[in-house]
Amino acid sequence: YAIDQEAEALRLLLIRCSVGGPVILTAHSYGGFISQLLAAATRRQDGFRIAGLVLVDANIPEFFTAAEVDAILARYRPQYDALRQQAPALAATIIPILEAYPATAERMRRVRLPSRLPVIDIYAEHSWAETAESAAAMRQAHIAFAAAGRRRESVHAAGSSHQVMRDRPDLVLAA
Repeated sequence: YAIDQEAEALRLLLIRCSVGGPVILTAHSYGGFISQLLAAATRRQDGFRIAGLVLVDANIPEFFTAAEVDAILARYRPQYDALRQQAPALAATIIPILEAYPATAERMRRVRLPSRLPVIDIYAEHSWAETAESAAAMRQAHIAFAAAGRRRESVHAAGSSHQVMRDRPDLVLAA
């Protein structure tokens, strides 16, 4: 598994469906990585133009330090056997994604979004982080991500869980 395959699959789907753009990619959670890769790599000859990103409590590369990735793997690896027994198809998909997280995090830290690209980064008040320290680091990563570009905006989804689109659809629609 490699994250670039996901971005390439989305690029080819947009081409196959003759999406001409401009396109505003709206992505949640892990999809944030995929949308950022696509936005960074879209070529004029693709036939569509990424006009903006709306990230909905999406993965932000700055959060996924080596220590954070190690903590995620330590939390989920002990659950692999149970997942394989209870949901084999899900296990076949999710385990390779998790095992690729070190390489994915490294790859995402090298992605550079175009400076002209408008980005709205909506982050949840109560995301998926399991410790107070991790939650604080996640919030700081979102704030730093938005501050890193002049066309980036950070929106705090007060009262929201990781499911911002369910808890605060008003913010997603406004973005």
